[in-house]
Amino acid sequence: MGLAELLTAGRTAVLALVAAATLASCVSCVDGNDQRAPDVVATVGDAEVTAAEIRARLPAEDTGPPVLRAGADPPDRWRDALDLAVRDELLSLEAIRRDPDAVWAADPAGRAARIRAVVEDERTDTPTLVASGITDEEAKAWFADNHALFDAVRNAHVTWAVFTDGDRARTVMDSATGPDQARFLQVARDHGASTGSAVLDPSGNGADVMVARVAFAVREADEVGMIAGTEGNWWVVRVDRIELATPAWTDDLAGRARAAMAWEREQSHLDSLGNRLRSRWPVAVDEQRFADSRPDTN
Repeated sequence: MGLAELLTAGRTAVLALVAAATLASCVSCVDGNDQRAPDVVATVGDAEVTAAEIRARLPAEDTGPPVLRAGADPPDRWRDALDLAVRDELLSLEAIRRDPDAVWAADPAGRAARIRAVVEDERTDTPTLVASGITDEEAKAWFADNHALFDAVRNAHVTWAVFTDGDRARTVMDSATGPDQARFLQVARDHGASTGSAVLDPSGNGADVMVARVAFAVREADEVGMIAGTEGNWWVVRVDRIELATPAWTDDLAGRARAAMAWEREQSHLDSLGNRLRSRWPVAVDEQRFADSRPDTN
């Protein structure tokens, strides 16, 4: 996978993570005297959600570490994956309620089939959840508000700083948005960073791949972002200047926009359905087990 595709995959994963984060959190607590298996992190009615099921819903590893922005909380991938696992269990139970005479394969194949059955029901009842149900005018209006997801980077002038201490990197990121390039460099050096500047081409060539990941995610002049490196370091990147190109509206782009729009609508719809189903199957999370099961990296 080339860098451009990698960056696109990362942005797609971020979009997926934003949609997942709209789920309501599981606020109930499992009784501390519960005798369930140690890997059971949550219950949905009488059904169980294990740490393995949460882990299976983490974003693909090849999307890389998340890009952090000043003033924004870092994404909690483990919590997002729990929310997805809970929603899936609710949909699985709903499939059984809707069709109690159906015969399902043993889990996990049966669970996957039940989830698909409910999703297909919802698509049938709500045609606007599928790309074919979205008009050209709707797609164009959505694209006008979301074209940044499709814009190509022509070039980006950046200044970067690399740290061996994540806390110092975060301090610099949180304090460096807005100051000019010279001030950014001075603040970074005062905190012990190695610094440099670069001009990136449309493929991200011109600096370390982590610099390109941050710049292509931030996409705004005078803004700063941060990412964890692969060797125990942290990159803080200031976008000094960036030139973007919005693609022309073509049949291919219209199809991509409809697909993204349909996915966004469907996730919001399923989130709402999942929240309503909680009144039928209460959700409880053992927060201690959930914390203990959390991977070392988020």
